[in-house]
Amino acid sequence: MAATSSRSPADRVGDSTSSPVPLDSGFESQNVRALLAYLACHRGRELPRSQLASLLWSNQDEATALRNLRQALYNLRGALLSAGCAESPILTSHRTLRLHPGALNLDLALFSDSLRMGRSDNGIDASHLARAAQAYTGDFLTGFYLNDSPDFEEWMVGEQERLREEAVAALRDLVSHHTQAGSYPLGLQYARQLLRIEPFSEETHRNLIYLYALSGRRSRALSHYEEMRRLFERELGVEPLPETQKLIEQIQGQTLAPPTDAKKAEATGPWVPLVARESALKALRTAWAGVLRGAGRLTLIEGELGVGKTRLVRTFLHEATSERRATVLQGRSYELPPPTAYQPISEALSNAVANDVDVAERLLAAAGSQHLAALLPLVPELGELDPKLAALHRRLPRRDQEGLLAAVASVFSLLAAPPKGRFRPQPLILFLDDLHWADPASFELIEKLLSLLPGRPIWILAAYRADEVEQKERLRNLRKGAAALSGGSRIVLERLSSEAVHDLATSLVGTQQAPMLAQRLVESSEGLPLATVEQINLLWDLGLLEVQPTGQWSLTGSAEQMAALHTTDTESTILRRVEMLPTSTRRLLTLAAVVGQKFEAQLLQIAEREHDAVVETGLEVMIDHWMVRQFARYWADTRLDRDLALWAPGGRKGTFEFIHKSIRAAVYKNLHPGRARALHQQVAAAMETVHAANLERFSEAIGFHYQRARDWPKAIEFHQISALKAERLFALDTGRGFYSEALNALTSWEEEGGGDPELRSRLEGASQRLKVE
Repeated sequence: MAATSSRSPADRVGDSTSSPVPLDSGFESQNVRALLAYLACHRGRELPRSQLASLLWSNQDEATALRNLRQALYNLRGALLSAGCAESPILTSHRTLRLHPGALNLDLALFSDSLRMGRSDNGIDASHLARAAQAYTGDFLTGFYLNDSPDFEEWMVGEQERLREEAVAALRDLVSHHTQAGSYPLGLQYARQLLRIEPFSEETHRNLIYLYALSGRRSRALSHYEEMRRLFERELGVEPLPETQKLIEQIQGQTLAPPTDAKKAEATGPWVPLVARESALKALRTAWAGVLRGAGRLTLIEGELGVGKTRLVRTFLHEATSERRATVLQGRSYELPPPTAYQPISEALSNAVANDVDVAERLLAAAGSQHLAALLPLVPELGELDPKLAALHRRLPRRDQEGLLAAVASVFSLLAAPPKGRFRPQPLILFLDDLHWADPASFELIEKLLSLLPGRPIWILAAYRADEVEQKERLRNLRKGAAALSGGSRIVLERLSSEAVHDLATSLVGTQQAPMLAQRLVESSEGLPLATVEQINLLWDLGLLEVQPTGQWSLTGSAEQMAALHTTDTESTILRRVEMLPTSTRRLLTLAAVVGQKFEAQLLQIAEREHDAVVETGLEVMIDHWMVRQFARYWADTRLDRDLALWAPGGRKGTFEFIHKSIRAAVYKNLHPGRARALHQQVAAAMETVHAANLERFSEAIGFHYQRARDWPKAIEFHQISALKAERLFALDTGRGFYSEALNALTSWEEEGGGDPELRSRLEGASQRLKVE
């Protein structure tokens, strides 16, 4: 937890509506940071200069310490003014210093004030406690140190313990409140956050298991118990308490009852367990064991659309990172013609830098300014953390592709090295999803990264569609590389057998009803996991599958009713489910499908010119029906849980994604061409509004939407921007692809009686120039 809305420990200032301003580059020492942190924790109070000097320079005589304090104060004022403060928020007198209580946007202030307002003689206010939980992002001043200042260290440790205890108490209150209220999904989110703070609290584990079961996730409850049991046996040498074992017996025996005074829980769709993937999980565990021994690995996950590649990897990563700390970077390629240069690598690094304090600080401290400057077009967030990098980047050679590749390789090596103050390396996992849509430059970069694997705890996991392999020479080469690499392997996922589907049905509805459900699932899905899940969701939508108070699901419809559904493929099942949504939600879901696999709530609101409340309600319905979910930008980013929990008092904001790309594809395919064209125009215009400050970063998507809207001049404009951006990244094949798209748009424009002969000449010349280079 930071003193300000910060990276460490106080490096951002500003109001709650503006982007935080990085201050790292303005601080001349750790003592200056410590001074700001201490003032922030005592905001509004006058602190004697002698006390501050003694605290921060305890190994210096009084005169030297006071002189150091004056110098630190001078530097701190300058840094705050440079960061955008209209005037210095530090009020001084001859003997004291004081931080103006409302001058900075403080996480600590939000946390403390929310706790105070969240408790009263009348009980708790869950909305205020939720905001306190959101503000608590981890230990106070985590990772911060101050040499030769034991008094400051003692104070900091004391504050860490106090704030941690307050956060634990607030989260326990929230878990209890939502359990009694019957809002089990919210209780789950807070229980998970609490478990990250106290991973060896059996009471917290037990509450999480209880909430999983009450939410209809019986299989997840039992698997979490096994995870807890192994953790306690390995780390503590103890068995679970009798209370926990009794809870498991109740879940297994289907005798679990909700709290006696609990309100009726709001219905949410069933959670379908992962089945028949034991051999694949075993292969992943074997590779992970090698990584933990310091040997790099490349693992390719191959399978058809809907076979469960992403879910397999995410399930394993959850298991692995719950037992061993690791840095997990994840990036995805998207179905945009042509693909964005370095999309999966750029997304993985950008999200890590933007959302993981530890990653950002390690790069800024040790990567070297030349490498960071070279990475700037790929990871623009670095420029927000260190504004000096932009000027340095402009002085770099324009055609230094090797410099860019070397910079990326250097960053990955650094992230796999032991963090400061530790002797053991921290494994690095790079998960690249939907690699079959990646551009050629991304494959070149991956091939460069393969040289890092020997002798380093780096694991590259790549998932792709099997039916695309023959169309992608780069994917075939990567498969050959995995076969030749000592740490390379390939996992091919197949459809589920009838026996596996029966096991799934049993875990969901029990042995008595399993045969009827399994028969329906086998006939309608032919073993494809996605189709199986969508059939189960459809049964729930229709009220033919309901959760019982024990957490067990039960079929309420007959075999004849299920046979009469007439949904024989995944697309028809999805569309049947979409038809059952409220009209306003269907409209928003259609707009989201036009935007793409992931979308922003703000973009929907602006494009549809819709009220906040309508968008929020629609998103909630989509999530409850397993159509979309909140997009987790980073594996270790815990804000996802906090954002979901804050939905109790309102505020459905942020970025979302479709649960599966097939849901988006089915909705989009069912859209009338004329309506699709109009919506693409709305989306493109809305994107220009939302991203007005940084259009270049979103130029590929904006150009794509204008192309689909047949707005040829605007499409050409943004295709050119994308081509120039790709050229700066040395992704020449990708750049030519965007010039080709621009020429296609120009041809269509000319066919409609428009166009510009000089423009065609310029575009053809630019494309030819990249081909020659």
